[in-house]
Amino acid sequence: MTSVSPPKPAARAGWGAVVVLAFAHLSAFTDRYLPALVAPALRTDLGLSDFEIGLLQGSAFVLVYAAGTLVFGVVADRGRRVAIVALSALLWSLAALAFAFAANFGQMFAARLALGLAQAALSPAALSLIGAVAPRRSIGRAVSIYTSGSTLGRSAALLGGGALLGLLATHDPFGPGVPHWRFALALATLPNVVLIVALLMLNEPPAPRAAKPAPWLGWLRRHAGCYALHIAAAGAATFIIQSATAWTTTVLVRRDGLSIAEAGVVFGVVVLLAAPAGHLTGDWLLDRLRGKFRHRAPHVVLAASFAVTLPAAALFCLASSMPMALTGLLALTYALGPATPAGFSGMQTMTPRRMRARASALFLCCVTLIGFGLGPPVVGFLTDHAFGAGGVHLSLLAGICAAATVGLVLCAARIAQPR
Repeated sequence: MTSVSPPKPAARAGWGAVVVLAFAHLSAFTDRYLPALVAPALRTDLGLSDFEIGLLQGSAFVLVYAAGTLVFGVVADRGRRVAIVALSALLWSLAALAFAFAANFGQMFAARLALGLAQAALSPAALSLIGAVAPRRSIGRAVSIYTSGSTLGRSAALLGGGALLGLLATHDPFGPGVPHWRFALALATLPNVVLIVALLMLNEPPAPRAAKPAPWLGWLRRHAGCYALHIAAAGAATFIIQSATAWTTTVLVRRDGLSIAEAGVVFGVVVLLAAPAGHLTGDWLLDRLRGKFRHRAPHVVLAASFAVTLPAAALFCLASSMPMALTGLLALTYALGPATPAGFSGMQTMTPRRMRARASALFLCCVTLIGFGLGPPVVGFLTDHAFGAGGVHLSLLAGICAAATVGLVLCAARIAQPR
C-alpha cells in the first residue's frame, strides 16, 4: 500500500500566505465600501448632497488609486512585498479612521484620497507575492482565492456594518447624540491590527530579477482598437457594479423605509448569496463557450451579462413591493457576477504571456477610473438635478440602463473585430 505523503512545509506556508493576502483583500474592500452603507447618514448628519456623497465613494478614492496601481507595480518588483502590503494596510486603516471622524466634506475627501493611495499598493504586491509562494500548478486557484476577497469584503461591509449599527443602536453605549455610524466605521478597522501582525509574520522568497522587457508599447499601439473596446466594455460593467453598490442601501432606506442597519444586512446577504454564484456562472460559461467562440468568448459573456442586467435593474428599481425589490436585487447582483471574470479573462487571452502583468495593470487602472470615478457621482448628480432625493432609484436605473446599452454596443463591435 502506498502512503500519501503530507504536504511539504513550503507548500503549506505558501497556502497560508495566500489566505492571509485574501484576508487583506477582504479587509481593503470592507473599508472601501463602508461609506456606501452610511451614505444616508452622511446626508442627514453632515448635510452633504448626493453628488458629494457620490464623489466620496467614487472619484475621491479613484483619483490616486488608478495611477498608484501602476507606480506600485514597479515598486513591488523591487522591494519587500510583505512589508509593502503591511504598510499599505496600516496606512489605509489610518485613512479609514480619519474618514470616520472627519467633520466636513473636505476632510472626508482628503481621507478617501489617502485610502485610495494606500490601497493602490495592495494588489500589485499581493499578486506578485502569490506568484512567488503558491505551488506552480495551483497559481490560478490561489489568485481566485485572493480575488474572492473583494466580493466577501463588499458583503462584509454591508452585512457586518449593518449588524454593527443595529447593535450600537440597541445598546447605545456612547450615550445620546453620538452618531453610531462614526463608531461603526472606526470599530471596523480593528481586525486590521490582526491582519498587519499576520502579514509581518510571513516569509517571502526574494523577488526575481527583472527579465528583458517585452516590447509592450509597440504591441499596445498595434492592437489599440481591440484593447480600447474591451476595456471600455469592462469599464461599463464596473460602472454598473459600483453604482449599484454605492446607492442600493440608499434606495432601500429612502424608498422602502428600511433603517440603515436593516438595509445593510439585507443588501449584504444578497451580495453574499448572488455575487459568488454569478462569478461561478461566468467561469463556467467562459469554459463552455471558449471552444466555439475562442478569443471572443469573454465578450459574449459580457454581452449576456449586460442583456440580463437591463430587466433585472428595472425589476429592482421600479419595484412596488419589498419582495419584488429583493427579487430584482438578487437578479441584478447575479447578472453582474459574470462580468468580472469575463473582463479579466478577455485581457489575458488577447495579450502574450510575457506582457500580461502590464496589461492587467492597464486594465485595472482604466476600469477603476471608469467604474469608481464615474458611477457613484453620475447617479448622485442625476438625483440632485433630475429626479430628487426621493427618486434615487430612478437615477440608479437611468445610469445602469445607459451603461448596459453602451456595453452591449461595445461588445458587439469587439465580437465583430478580427483577433
